[in-house]
Amino acid sequence: MTLLLTGIGDSPIPRIAREFSFGQGDSTGAGNVRPVVLVGNKTSAGTESAATLGQPIQSLEDAETRCGARSELRWMYYAYRLIDPTGPVSVCVVAEGGGATAATRTYTFATAANDATNLFIDWGGFRFTVPIASGDTAVVQAAAVAAKTTADPSLPFSAAIGGVGSEHIVTLTAAQLGPRGDFILGRVRMTYQKSVATTITVGAVSSGTGADDVTNVVAELTGSTFFYHVLAATAAAGITATDNGVGEYITFIKTQALPVNGKNQTVIIGLDCTQAQATSVATSSVANSVYAFFYRVENNDWPPPMIAAHHAAMKRSQEVNYAAYNFAGYTNTDTTPYFVPPPFAKADVPTTTEQAADINNGVSPVSFRTDGTPYLVRDVTSRSWTGSSATKDYRAREGHIPSVTFAFWEEVEQRYIAQRQPNVMADPPQGRRPIAGFDTPQTMRDLVGKVMTDMAGPFKNGRAYLDPSVLDEMIGGISVQLSSAGFGTTATVQPVRHNLFDDFKINQAGPAY
Repeated sequence: MTLLLTGIGDSPIPRIAREFSFGQGDSTGAGNVRPVVLVGNKTSAGTESAATLGQPIQSLEDAETRCGARSELRWMYYAYRLIDPTGPVSVCVVAEGGGATAATRTYTFATAANDATNLFIDWGGFRFTVPIASGDTAVVQAAAVAAKTTADPSLPFSAAIGGVGSEHIVTLTAAQLGPRGDFILGRVRMTYQKSVATTITVGAVSSGTGADDVTNVVAELTGSTFFYHVLAATAAAGITATDNGVGEYITFIKTQALPVNGKNQTVIIGLDCTQAQATSVATSSVANSVYAFFYRVENNDWPPPMIAAHHAAMKRSQEVNYAAYNFAGYTNTDTTPYFVPPPFAKADVPTTTEQAADINNGVSPVSFRTDGTPYLVRDVTSRSWTGSSATKDYRAREGHIPSVTFAFWEEVEQRYIAQRQPNVMADPPQGRRPIAGFDTPQTMRDLVGKVMTDMAGPFKNGRAYLDPSVLDEMIGGISVQLSSAGFGTTATVQPVRHNLFDDFKINQAGPAY
């Protein structure tokens, strides 16, 4: 009997195919370098062609040359390398939207300073200092701010002073066209170190227009083997499979995972929005997927593309060595770099209620301790329901589940390819030795069972990937069916369970006195 895998059925083409069904039942290393691809915009200064996959990026300087020094791809690469300095990273450029415009914002200087001080420009966790002398007029201050901004060629925005009569006004313009520039300019702050009897009036962000379209990049990356896709696109409302952005890309990743394509891939997306908005995105039917990860901040100094890239680096740096890594509480230590800047307003740190709602709806919340230290509350897939959005199902919630399942398949595939025989036959009668050149249902059961046994014990790096307490059930559940020209093998694996909930109740006893 031939297993009917989605998209393959009874195809006559020889194959070794697999299909994953996550969240099945109550429960019961191989691996590769897990390469990364960053998907976002370049600026006109970059040499990379749109929707064309080139060689991996070699350095930050290479990213600046190929993507533009002020581009979001340059800043995604920067955020990625803060955690994972050696992983293979490629880029695939999404062309800016046709007729798109850049976001802008004005900063109006009022009068002359009555004392010497410093003016601080804050963005992205960086602070730039502009010296202000006593008596500097509004025009002089504006010119100094524009010059300071222009002097840094990598900032994702440029500055210009106004024309005649408006020389005291600085206009910042996002380097990237389109609405994602709003996240950049919306976080630029200018403040005086001390009061000098003048003010800076900050205008509202004039939003960028003309969203980009990932369709051509999806076509270019179809068939690619990148394990982590890092998407610059973001969302704050329900998404669809044809939205040219987040929904379309998740649909692409799910299609890549089908047996007919056989790609082990995930997509990582940054969200900068309210908790309710994040829920509307992650619980959209297209986003409810074990292959998608959303990481949420609110009014953060880093725009969503940098948030996505930083967390992709977090995942790869640990999962490439241990596919079942527990990211709950992940924070900055000597061995786990993590540098998400805290929000300027304390009210934008997620409450425990918001954190729980995020996790229950397929979003991984980033939070901050009282001293501003960032930490990841919990790493979850965006799969939170089955059947209907009102029917919650968390069997495939924890973020390591796809990572371990992929690793299990890669180990099975690797071993099977190494020992695969050219012919198949039924199991020989008990006591009779197998015939050379033949695979049998029992050899398949033995192979899969041996991988389960190995991965449930000290496996690569001496750590278990599968839950050893249910090893017998996993092995006992292996089913192999002999077809006319091959096997149909079904196996249920249970990744290790993370230690997340430790509660203690202490009762005191003794007489009253």
